[in-house]
Amino acid sequence: MSTSVASKENLFNNKSRKELEESSFLNKSLILQFFDSVFPTFELFEFKSNSIDKSFTNTKIGSFKLKTTYCDKQIQWEVLLDDDSSNPPDFITAENEESFIKYSQLENIKNWPTLIELQPITFKNLLLEILQRFKLHQDTIIANVSSTLIQFEYSMFREIPGVEYVYIDGMSPKVKVQLPVDIDFNRNEILQQLDLSSSIGNESLGKLSIIYSLESQKNPDISINLTPQLKNLIPIFNLPMWLPDSCLIEYLPNVTSSLQKQLNNIILKRKFYNALQVEFPILVELDNLNYSRIASFLTIKNYCCLITISTSNQFPNDAPSVSLNSVMQMRNGTAVHSTINKVNWNSDWDPTDMAKNLRNQIGSLLTEFSKICSN
Repeated sequence: MSTSVASKENLFNNKSRKELEESSFLNKSLILQFFDSVFPTFELFEFKSNSIDKSFTNTKIGSFKLKTTYCDKQIQWEVLLDDDSSNPPDFITAENEESFIKYSQLENIKNWPTLIELQPITFKNLLLEILQRFKLHQDTIIANVSSTLIQFEYSMFREIPGVEYVYIDGMSPKVKVQLPVDIDFNRNEILQQLDLSSSIGNESLGKLSIIYSLESQKNPDISINLTPQLKNLIPIFNLPMWLPDSCLIEYLPNVTSSLQKQLNNIILKRKFYNALQVEFPILVELDNLNYSRIASFLTIKNYCCLITISTSNQFPNDAPSVSLNSVMQMRNGTAVHSTINKVNWNSDWDPTDMAKNLRNQIGSLLTEFSKICSN
């Protein structure tokens, strides 16, 4: 049975946690508390028992598997539990991992406590120590790569907090680097205005991935993975261009600056649409997800018109487009309409001034549009 850490109430033949705690299987306290102490970094699955009776009172957990992800690389181990809980667990790893994990040298194995002293944090520290050994193994490999570019980049990015990197072996060997992306200026204020403070908190806003080819001098492959919350706000994030002779330590601030600018523009657009609702209060339609379109009735001198205002992803640099649709006159079976693609616009205006200026321009154009409709 394959079970993830997210469904811990369904473990061990669907027994409840209370029933598990009342049973006497080996290391039950360690495993159950381990879920809470490590979740959600590790996923646990494929629990196997040494023995099970019908009453579920003498079950001994013999092994389980766990996996985690480091720089998008999935790392998986099988954990073998000793009948004597005072003995540390054994690990079965992938063949290519055995060279860097010397379990006899792990500090948390050497100092494995007795059963009475055993705490969930002990197991967690052991896993974190193994992960640290994995990272040190990557350090050793990448430090010996015969590439001047990689050596230069490695000397820089390895000091960035939260960075992860792996050597990718194969027909075309590569080095992959993944590091957190965030903003520095007014971060808390920006997240608060976007209603993201509670859902994102102190987590980074995304991860930037760079893959360097060891056999080619071409620019690295670059991608970014924003948090799900930001993906809803920025469906398409255009990364800055990687310039010739550029390096990661110079490129990262450009990504940060671009993200900061897009988030500020989203806030500006929301304020603009809120101001439009004041200027055009008889709403017919409002896109309150992407804030790209609003429609409202506008009446001037007894002439009523449906106004539609649309903005592009380049707002505020690109001015809004305006569509006027008559609600009284028709031609060839369709309402008389006119599209205004050029309006007096300044991207530096305050959102309130943007909305008022647009309202005044539309008001002036509406008189002329009513004459066109009447002819």
